[in-house]
Amino acid sequence: MRYHNYKPGSNLLADIGVVIHAFDGQEDPGRKWAVCPPNSQCGFISDRMSASIIFKGKTAAFSGGGGVILNPEATRLLCAYGSDGGTRGKLCHPPGVSGSCIPGCTSGPGQWCNLEEVWNNKGAWCDGRPWRPKDFGTFFELDRLSSTYNEVIADGFYWNEHLPHSSRRSSGRPESLLRRPCTLSFCRLTVYPRRKSRW
Repeated sequence: MRYHNYKPGSNLLADIGVVIHAFDGQEDPGRKWAVCPPNSQCGFISDRMSASIIFKGKTAAFSGGGGVILNPEATRLLCAYGSDGGTRGKLCHPPGVSGSCIPGCTSGPGQWCNLEEVWNNKGAWCDGRPWRPKDFGTFFELDRLSSTYNEVIADGFYWNEHLPHSSRRSSGRPESLLRRPCTLSFCRLTVYPRRKSRW
């Protein structure tokens, strides 16, 4: 339903489409629907999880082969990028959101997307800078014109604290994430194969 009920210009998570995390090997090894725990091999990114948002008119999504759909009522997004933001290398010390660092997004002032630059034809990519949640309405209006997937960063600690309500478990092919009535052919979902990280 959220796929079809996208509301242009809204910053509310319930209005901006379907948030999908495609399995990418950064999940809890024993519970793929959960964020990697702090004491594991991938614990250095336990404070965030990457996802993509799709909606009617924006069907490109990162694909790792199956994944989960996030519940907008139990998810907190920290930022968004107009493509792959290289977020694995954007770490906070200590892990988690603080006054000086937002996991996968920023580690200091002046790193956010400047809306003045956006209006100078830089679009949703914004030179690779992250978008603040308060600007999501503008971001998704520009991003729907892009043919590549977006990357949004979910708060990993918040995600795990709100399980099992934060995600709906799914597995198998990418189109299984959408379930009916939004099948792969119906939604014309564009999936991208997993690619090696730049980090």
